[in-house]
Amino acid sequence: MKEFNLQEEKGLIWIGDRNRPDAYLSYTVDYHNQMAIRHTVVQKELEGQGIAKLLTEKAIEVARREGYTIDPICSYARHYFRKYPEHKDLVVK
Repeated sequence: MKEFNLQEEKGLIWIGDRNRPDAYLSYTVDYHNQMAIRHTVVQKELEGQGIAKLLTEKAIEVARREGYTIDPICSYARHYFRKYPEHKDLVVK
């Protein structure tokens, strides 16, 4: 698999240019330390390379580091947590 340089700041994980990313995952964190994954977007020319999975795994890393639980609002995030149940301890019940 090709290496991608993931960038991170509070609320956003992306690949490429910050202002026009090639792919990104956006999230919010509420006062209960609940990370709501809102959007996972990958440009068409990069689809099928596992980038959405990489972005989601980075979000999981952030959640574990910061002590967040995760509310997978976006459809890809819901799919990811169904496919990889080993991370279900983070998912809001």
